[in-house]
Amino acid sequence: MKIEDQRYKPLKFLVSIVDMEKGEDIASMLNSHGYDIHYISIAQGTAPTVIRSYWGFADTEKSILWGIIPGDADDYILGLLAEELNLSKANTGVAFTMPIRSFTEPALLKYILESGDMKEGTNNEGEEEMEEKEIVTYSLLMAIVKKGFADDVMDAAREAGARGGTIFRARGTGDHETASFLGVTIEPEKDVIIILAKRGSRTAIMRSIYEKAGLHTEGNGLVFALPVERVVGSFNLNKDIIKEAEESGNSK
Repeated sequence: MKIEDQRYKPLKFLVSIVDMEKGEDIASMLNSHGYDIHYISIAQGTAPTVIRSYWGFADTEKSILWGIIPGDADDYILGLLAEELNLSKANTGVAFTMPIRSFTEPALLKYILESGDMKEGTNNEGEEEMEEKEIVTYSLLMAIVKKGFADDVMDAAREAGARGGTIFRARGTGDHETASFLGVTIEPEKDVIIILAKRGSRTAIMRSIYEKAGLHTEGNGLVFALPVERVVGSFNLNKDIIKEAEESGNSK
């Protein structure tokens, strides 16, 4: 089959990180609006305990919803998510989009571009909830390390100004990942950490992670950045409020 470069067709990669029990609700809501190309992964939040306690959150298990959406529907869909999740409220979740530069399935591409109810005159319901969208551009930092080294990554990231991240598990599949013991092939598990950071702090965070958990360390980690175009959500807590929460916790 011929693979065609579809750079001229705008698609976006949608990511939503929410509390565990909200994942299926969000998937159902998107389906009801005609956006049904998405998947759910299970992950763990990394906000410091004092912050979780301050905001009334104890359980850090998360659902990550990944999906592909029409590029011109990103604001509309983020508005729907903001309304569904009440993202103006602290720590209810975060959603963001990243550009897709190429796509290889023309039939599926056509299906995605024609999907959804935005073009049916719905007047962009949820649009008022978009006030939380940041004008400042962000990057999605992704670190892949040996299992058990996620805490090292997050310690390094926080030292450089990161506010938190999300961890999920993966398994290496390349030849360089495999080892043989008594004839049994072992493929080591990985910790994958994703951190949403303002681009101004991206380099410092990546350098800090590299120094503490890079390929030259026991963590044997890889870290890279991806561009983020739109963000909604209450992950972006006011720094003064976070500082107040940390000082309150330290004084107890």
